Amino acid sequence: MPLLLISLIFTSLLNAEEPSAFGAGDLDNPTPYGLTKNEKEILQNRKEIQSLKSNVFTLQNSLNEVKESSEGLKSVFQGEITKFQDIFLSINSLDEKIEKNRETIELLQKDLNTTTSDLIDTLNKNIEIQNKNIDKLSSAIKDMGKIVDKIDREYITRLEVEVLVEELKRALLADKSNESSKENRIDLSGKENFEIFQEASKLFKENKLEESRVRFEHSIDNNYKPATSSYYLGEISFMEKRYEDAVFYYKKSASLYDKADYMPKLLLNTAISFEKIGQKENAKKFYDTLISLYKDSNEAKVAKENLTKL
Repeated sequence: MPLLLISLIFTSLLNAEEPSAFGAGDLDNPTPYGLTKNEKEILQNRKEIQSLKSNVFTLQNSLNEVKESSEGLKSVFQGEITKFQDIFLSINSLDEKIEKNRETIELLQKDLNTTTSDLIDTLNKNIEIQNKNIDKLSSAIKDMGKIVDKIDREYITRLEVEVLVEELKRALLADKSNESSKENRIDLSGKENFEIFQEASKLFKENKLEESRVRFEHSIDNNYKPATSSYYLGEISFMEKRYEDAVFYYKKSASLYDKADYMPKLLLNTAISFEKIGQKENAKKFYDTLISLYKDSNEAKVAKENLTKL
């Protein structure tokens, strides 16, 4: 019995030194047991290796992330470089355009300077021509003044005398006539000058020449619109074919006021009156004066036609 017990204890000790058939000393077991010292060191090494592998994997992932970030940055950087290159090319292109524009501006400036110089020269020439024309016009006006003065001195004064003589004759005859027919005399007493002048103008338009003549003569005697009244007396005389009287009244009207709007007609009828009494040289001078002073008037056109017939 004692021998059997000792045998069992010895067998048990022997079995404690060897791996169990049920997994003792199995390093691949998730929870190994019954490990020897060497096996424990191996297991520890395995764990450290596994930890290193895990760290290496983590580092590898981090490295991959860094690579990906680097690729992204590289792509962005390359994009920025491309943009800078485009900007640089644009700047170069702008520089070229600016240079071309500068050259164009210089050419335009030269052309402008040339054009301006030409315009100034042309303007100066035109001014010079205009000054010459003004001098010619002034000279023509002076010559015309001389002609008018000559007509005034040499021809009209004589006609005034003749007309005055004629008027004196008419006045004497009128006095004799009035003595025998005072009932036919026109009574203008009690009327204002402007009323008498208006009546005269109205009667003239109605072709009542004698009644109109009396009233215009009254206006002259009372110094009411003597220039216009003399003109109408000249028209009445012209219409009655008393051309010498017409010249006298036209002359008197022009001497009182020569800026009236009826001046073209006055000059035309004066020239025609001279022509009718046979003084063609005087007529020609008045036609020329009318054409010179009122060249765009209808009367000037008639004057040109009449000159061709002299």
